Amino acid sequence: MAPDGERFVLLALNAFIDFIRDGKVYRQPSAGFIDEVTTYPFYAAGVNAAWLAAVAELEMRVLMGIIAGSSTTGFVIIVGLEVSAFVAENSKDFRKWYYIFLTSGSGSGHSEDRCADALR
Repeated sequence: MAPDGERFVLLALNAFIDFIRDGKVYRQPSAGFIDEVTTYPFYAAGVNAAWLAAVAELEMRVLMGIIAGSSTTGFVIIVGLEVSAFVAENSKDFRKWYYIFLTSGSGSGHSEDRCADALR
C-alpha cells in the first residue's frame, strides 16, 4: 500500500520495480518504491488524524480566553498576539483595503488622486 493506492508487484529487481496500479503498468526505482511503501503508515495516520488539528485549535482558543479573562496583562498579551497574527496573515491585502477605504470616501473628488498615489 502507498499513498496513491494499492500496488501489485510484477517484477522486483535491484534497480527498479515494475508494478500495476489501477490497471496500468508502472516502473519505479526500487529506492523510491520502498520509501513510498514504508512511509505510507505515517501518511495514513496524518490523514486520519486531521480532526485532531481542529480539536487542538479549539483547546488553544479556550486557553487564550481563560488567560485573557484572568488579568489585564493576560488580555493585553492575547490581544497583541491576535493583532500580530492578523497583520502577518493579511499584510499583502492592506494596500488593497487602503484603496477601497479611500474610494468609499465622501465623494470630494480628491479620492481618485489619493487612490492613484496609494497604488504607486
